[in-house]
Amino acid sequence: MTRLVDFSKFTSVRIGGVHEIFEVTSLEDLSSPHFSGSVMIGGGNNLLISPNPPKMAMLGKSFDYINLERLGDKIYLEIGAATKSAKFYNFAKQNNIADLEFLKNIPGTLGGLIKMNAGLLKFSISDNLTHVRLARGWVSKDEISF
Repeated sequence: MTRLVDFSKFTSVRIGGVHEIFEVTSLEDLSSPHFSGSVMIGGGNNLLISPNPPKMAMLGKSFDYINLERLGDKIYLEIGAATKSAKFYNFAKQNNIADLEFLKNIPGTLGGLIKMNAGLLKFSISDNLTHVRLARGWVSKDEISF
């Protein structure tokens, strides 16, 4: 689905005009001709949009979720790439999940945090990552270059 976004209201730097984006609502959308050749833009933190931007896409609300699974003494989280770091941080805090405190001060969505391997001091997002689900399927942390 395509929609118009006013980037002067969407981005953290409040710069940019109104442009069309393709909203990805499912993994199947990634093989859509509307998505082909698009630049994935994420949540709009520190994003500057040119007057003539490339074709753009962003993840929809179906990619904003947190699922928790306990297996023995281990906790596994499955988190959608459109989930904001503040939501992720608050969830971890409410569920007494350690080593994610650094997320409190880093804006963005999980997809962007992983792309940049965001971190603070001695902690980074890759420290607690095991796998990432891409359009082509699940990829182990060991297969990702951070």
